[in-house]
Amino acid sequence: AVVTTMAPEVVTLWIMSTAQCPKGYWCSAGLTITCPMNTYNPLEGQHVGSACQACPEHSTSASASTSVSQCLCDRSFLNENMNTSDTPDCKPCTVGMNCNF
Repeated sequence: AVVTTMAPEVVTLWIMSTAQCPKGYWCSAGLTITCPMNTYNPLEGQHVGSACQACPEHSTSASASTSVSQCLCDRSFLNENMNTSDTPDCKPCTVGMNCNF
């Protein structure tokens, strides 16, 4: 008679503190990955690339941005949302508008 025994499965869990992955980044396999230009991540402890959220239409940001308010309207667009801490509402500049290019 042949007797086969199975070794118990070994599972290793790596627990990362949320403080180890800063805002503006996401982390995977011990790496800290910068959110690319035109995205932002307002949360710490994110471990998937989708944590980097796209800036609103017609706006751009630097890499590692931490807030949607860091998304600035593109050239020839004006932020119609005057509260600079909120999501930009970028509208095309038209004749008579005071747009800073």
